[in-house]
Amino acid sequence: MNRYALRVLGALATVLVLIIGCGGSSEVADTPPGLVETGDASGTVELADISPDEFLVLLDGRSIPVPIGPDGSFEIPDVPVGEHVLDVLHRSGARGGRAEFRIDPDQRVVIPPIRVESVGQIVGLVTKLENRAYVPAAGVEVVARSDAIWLMGPTGQWSVAVDGSRPVSGTVTDPGDAAPLIFPPPPGFSYSAHTDDSGSYTVRGVKPGPYLVTVAVPGFRAVQRFVSVSPGRTSVADFLLVPVVQADLGKIEGTVTSLDSAGQSIPIKGAIIEVGIGIDWETPPPEPIPLPPELVAGVAEPAEGEDGEQFVMPTPIRWRVLKAITDERGRYELKVPAGARVVHAWAWRHAPQRREVVVPEGGTVRVDFGLESLPEPPPPPFPRPEPVG
Repeated sequence: MNRYALRVLGALATVLVLIIGCGGSSEVADTPPGLVETGDASGTVELADISPDEFLVLLDGRSIPVPIGPDGSFEIPDVPVGEHVLDVLHRSGARGGRAEFRIDPDQRVVIPPIRVESVGQIVGLVTKLENRAYVPAAGVEVVARSDAIWLMGPTGQWSVAVDGSRPVSGTVTDPGDAAPLIFPPPPGFSYSAHTDDSGSYTVRGVKPGPYLVTVAVPGFRAVQRFVSVSPGRTSVADFLLVPVVQADLGKIEGTVTSLDSAGQSIPIKGAIIEVGIGIDWETPPPEPIPLPPELVAGVAEPAEGEDGEQFVMPTPIRWRVLKAITDERGRYELKVPAGARVVHAWAWRHAPQRREVVVPEGGTVRVDFGLESLPEPPPPPFPRPEPVG
C-alpha cells in the first residue's frame, strides 16, 4: 500500500478515543490510527573538497541513511508535515552544517544550501534519584539553546542574549518584561539529543559559542547549566534529576513496531514519540544556574554563593511538545499533564501515525503503534563523472 492510499485511509479513520482510568492503567481501543501526512525534501551540501561518503545526515537529531551525491545533492522522501532541522555532520565530529525547513502535505521542499564549518559537541551523563538510588535516566531529551535566555536576578530580571558567538548581558527593570523559556525552542537556536540506556548523550554538530543546556522531565525538577563550545572540542555537562510532586500528571506508555516481510511484528528502536500539550503547562522552577566567567561581565549584582560562585535563577519553562524515544524493544514511556492529548509516532522509512487519547490524572494510558513500512525510494539521480582524456 503506497503512502497516498494510507493518507486516504487516515482521513477516514476515527481517531478519538476517550478512556479515563482512576489511578490505574487504561488501553486505547483497537481503532484505526490516524495517519500523518508527509512530503519530500531535497538540497545540496557545500562539500569543500571533502568526499560525500565522509558525512552523516541527521533529521531532527536522528541519523538517517540518506546518500549525498558527488555534487553534494541529496533527497529525503516521506518527511512528516511540520518544522524540521537537518544536520550534515562529518564523521570526525569536527565539521558540520545545518538547515531548517518546513514540510506541508504532498509538498516537495528545496532546502537552502548547507555550508560546512567547524563545530564542537556536548556530552554528558543524566542520572535520576529513584527509590533512594541513583539510576541512569534513559530516553531523556537534552536541549542546548543559544537564543535569548531570560534569567531572574536577586533585584529584578536579567536577560542574557546569546547569538552563537558572544554573550550580551543587560538589566530588565520591569519583571513583567521577562519571558519564560518555551520548549521546544526555535529550531535554529537549539540542538538536542536523547540519552541512551546508560543515561549518556552526545549533542553533535554544535556551532561554537555559549549555550544553556536544559534537561526538563515531568515529575522531576528541571536542571540547567551553561557550557561553552569550541571548534573541534568536546564540552561536558552532567545532570542529576530529583523527583518532585506534580499531581496533575499521568503517563503514556506503549510500543512501536513494524511488520517485516514475513508479517512478523518487530520492535522499532529510535522511533520518536511526540505529545502536544500547549504552552500553559510549566515545570517546577529549576535550581539556580552558576554563571561562567564569560557571562558574568555586564550582569549587575548577581547572587553570590558561599564559595564565591555567582549564579542566577531562571524563569519557568513552558512546554508545547514533550518527546520520548523508543528503546531496543520498541518501548517508550512519557509523563505528561493529564487531559486530552495527541500522540505522534514517527520512524525513518515508516508511515507516521497519531492517536488521540485522554490521559488520566495519576494513571496510565497505553498507546501502541504499528507503523507500516514505506517502499524504498528509487536511487537519487546523481550525475555520472565525466570520462578523463
